Amino acid sequence: MMARKLRWGVLLPVAVGVLGFAGGAVAGTTQIHVETEEGGDIHTGSRTQWTTEPQNTKGTLFWNGSLWVTNDTAAHMYFTDLRTGKRLQEYTVTAVDSSASLLGLLPGIPAGFAVTKTLYSYSAPASAGGRAYTYSAIQYEVVQPDGTRALLRSRGTGAGTGQAHFDVYVEDKAGNTTGILGDPVWFHFVGMTPAQAAAQTPDLGGSTVRGSLPTCGEPTERARYWMDMNGGSDMGGFTYLLKTSCFDPASVRTVALGTSFVTVFSAMYMDGNNQLQELRFAPALVSESGAAEGSEPIPALGEWGRLGFILLVVLIGFDVLRRIRDLA
Repeated sequence: MMARKLRWGVLLPVAVGVLGFAGGAVAGTTQIHVETEEGGDIHTGSRTQWTTEPQNTKGTLFWNGSLWVTNDTAAHMYFTDLRTGKRLQEYTVTAVDSSASLLGLLPGIPAGFAVTKTLYSYSAPASAGGRAYTYSAIQYEVVQPDGTRALLRSRGTGAGTGQAHFDVYVEDKAGNTTGILGDPVWFHFVGMTPAQAAAQTPDLGGSTVRGSLPTCGEPTERARYWMDMNGGSDMGGFTYLLKTSCFDPASVRTVALGTSFVTVFSAMYMDGNNQLQELRFAPALVSESGAAEGSEPIPALGEWGRLGFILLVVLIGFDVLRRIRDLA
């Protein structure tokens, strides 16, 4: 496993023109500062290991050339101008349409990327009562310039169409797919495309589990996770950003994997003009329906219930025999 070590708070006197950052005419050199973003906790390993201290508290996974990994120093980095304390450059955000009225290959996506939006249907078991919820939902396929894909599937929780989250499937150059699923749990699907991985049933006790990303809520700076390639987007590389939300446990009526839910997904990069770009996606549900109450299974009788039922049948039998004798 390749380690990526950081020195937080590094001062770098560099020529802004060399970095290629646009920001008006700047003479001479500018002293910039390398800062690190906040993020959530990452617990690695199997489910039984998630009660230990997190391996990473900055919410950062990074690509080591063959796997998505993390360590105790990984963090998403960005530049600030030491004179002002502000970011050296802000992102230009493209909010991708999430409505069901515009489907297919989407227009208005920055050059080099392709986004296809479609509808799909699925069923999710209820957490209690033996029922299931059925959904029509939005899914996005995001294709990077290098041909690798990310599949974003909107999911529901049994609380109506207003409460949606993402299951995320990220393809890598090694031909595998990383799943950030449910609430969310980190999975690794060897030799699978995102579509093939999405057809699997997540198994928390299985060998595909890599870890858990449980942080959500306040402060919002920690309710996010970074997947960095080549140093991350602010350093001229690439980043997938996942923002998480806490849902009221009483409103989560489908079977859940964890505690937090991905509610925003972004693809972030520096374009050919050295401008920072962000493609931002939101989950959306078109419809949600639940099985009728009458379809719930009849509860099984306990041992005392069965004895009571037998006694009732015997008493009814005696009463019938008595009435027959009275009529004779």
